[in-house]
Amino acid sequence: MLVSANPRFRSAILISVGVLLVFAAFFKFQKAAAQGGSPILISRDDSTRAVALDSITHQREPFPAVSPVKFGPDATTRIMLFAMNLHLQTGESASDVTADAEDSDHRLYPLTVEFVGSVPGQLWATSIVLRLNNEMADLGDVLVRIKYHDVASNRVRIGVGHVGDGPMDDEGAVPTPGAETLPPPPAPGASATSLTSDDVRTIIAQAVSAAVQLGHKVSIIVTDREANVLGSFTMTGAPATTTIRSVGASGQGLESLVVPASLAATSKAGTSALFSTGGNAFTTRTAGFIIQEHFPTGISFRPGGPLYGVQFSSLPCGDIKRPALPLGLSGDPGGLPIYKNGELAGGIGIEGDGVYTVDRDPTDFDQPFEELIAASGVRGFEAPALIRGDNILVDGIRLPYSNVTTPPAPATIPFADLAGTGSIFIPPASAFIPAIVGGVSGEVDTRFFPFIAGTAP
Repeated sequence: MLVSANPRFRSAILISVGVLLVFAAFFKFQKAAAQGGSPILISRDDSTRAVALDSITHQREPFPAVSPVKFGPDATTRIMLFAMNLHLQTGESASDVTADAEDSDHRLYPLTVEFVGSVPGQLWATSIVLRLNNEMADLGDVLVRIKYHDVASNRVRIGVGHVGDGPMDDEGAVPTPGAETLPPPPAPGASATSLTSDDVRTIIAQAVSAAVQLGHKVSIIVTDREANVLGSFTMTGAPATTTIRSVGASGQGLESLVVPASLAATSKAGTSALFSTGGNAFTTRTAGFIIQEHFPTGISFRPGGPLYGVQFSSLPCGDIKRPALPLGLSGDPGGLPIYKNGELAGGIGIEGDGVYTVDRDPTDFDQPFEELIAASGVRGFEAPALIRGDNILVDGIRLPYSNVTTPPAPATIPFADLAGTGSIFIPPASAFIPAIVGGVSGEVDTRFFPFIAGTAP
């Protein structure tokens, strides 16, 4: 049936644990005409200064030669540039592209090309991640170029250490333009998803069909990107409740508390939606890996995870996300984000094993049936491979995304023939409205904007 969405799901927070850049979230470039067969590095529209970002922190220039935080095997800064007329052939890799930089003394520094790939949603453009040379320090501007099949690109300018004091532009160099603007915000009243009711039915039907094949009865929730529930389905015979389990003692806090399974599924779906963006895709398995008392999990005397304790945010007692996720943010595998045409559209959550917990042993590569069913449900709505959490290293440690590499793909049972009870909801209007703040176009939540200054010094 089609009913209005429950108002308890009508507000959202935007959480970005982002450490991975996606081009379309920050820039929308106008396509330039191809200049022969050469790669074209994209610059600003008024100069040869590159459109470039630190590939991890998203900071713009000047770029420090050494990152203050060691995100990978070393602390050397990685920058991301963008190019046109650059598409690797089958069997080629980043090693087929080379790069170098020239400083004001005309010294050339070879740069390591660590990644080359198409930009999600902007397939005409290619992102390139370059590792700065260990001998680069506070050089000021340098001119950077790439070569592919020994064909050199134009040279663009970036600041290392500070901006300025670099070499002159190449003779005849001109901007290779891109309009450095954000995509237009949605119109007021727009929903927070591109999923249609039929999309939601398809996702639920695929999940239920996988559950039938695996022999499990589960509860399924699909949300939009702000965690508003778009669809719910409880299979006949699915457990009505689940028990919260962690490392605490029974009776302390929420330990051993029995809660409705649908609430657990809602928190899983909402967590995957809220944690993910156009540039980063995270699951509840990712969340469970970074919220525990040691990072990585299972190694004593290590500090807490990057988001240690965040599972206690967005609880019903909070005042930011209203109403909150029923059980707060979830670290229990079984929640995956949903993408449509490469753009974040929502999340799916599965509950059915009777235990709501976190993965205490991420090394065993377990594949719980809840995660298998969620992965099957999002077939055709998967996150782009480039932005999934398992592409990210934190302190040299790779984050997990999902342990399911090949989800079940049984014949899909028509939604009308599914055994159980379910509802499809009309997407509510987004809690965010278009606004321009400081000359930057974006969206705001009217509960927190305009800002109210405090009276205390």
